[in-house]
Amino acid sequence: EGGGRRLGLCFVFLSLTSFNLLAQSPAAAGLPQTLVTSDRDSSRVQGLNDLAWEMYYAGETGCLYEYATAALRLADTLGDLKGKARALNVLAVSYDFEGDLERAIALNEESKRLAEAIGDTNTLATALNDLGLYAQYQGDLDASLHYYHQALSLAEETRDTTGICQVMSNIGLLHYYSHLGYADSLSYLKESAAIAEH
Repeated sequence: EGGGRRLGLCFVFLSLTSFNLLAQSPAAAGLPQTLVTSDRDSSRVQGLNDLAWEMYYAGETGCLYEYATAALRLADTLGDLKGKARALNVLAVSYDFEGDLERAIALNEESKRLAEAIGDTNTLATALNDLGLYAQYQGDLDASLHYYHQALSLAEETRDTTGICQVMSNIGLLHYYSHLGYADSLSYLKESAAIAEH
């Protein structure tokens, strides 16, 4: 019953985004500003992707899937390749959350290929980081570290401090839990924490 209510709420929000009067709706208060006020459909793709992440952090996994799927469909309709690459990555997270690792990997590989083709460095770094996580889940530590270091290099290139912190933390935790070296683990985790403080 609770899941039905959550999916119903997602449907209401998604339906509201189709109307020009969205900004006047009380339900719009919880939506990203780009979804409420933008006349550009590409900004609505971005808003749907952003909202999907908000649902993820709120634990609303049904909404995560719904918004990511809506973003992907709209991006396809518009030919918005950047929005599509990001939506594929977000959708992969929803499948990972539900335990379908094979589908999550396939979607992230697609996100990676598209982001690489269009030069979207931020989404590419995110996809590589997530592929590192998936390789770690499967016990392939060499592949995991390879993906992580690729992601870290791109995050450093774009000065994405959040991305740098996330990848460094993942590398540190991999070293710790896989017994690859406590000193290395501590070094990455300390550096991640120091960057996060600034």
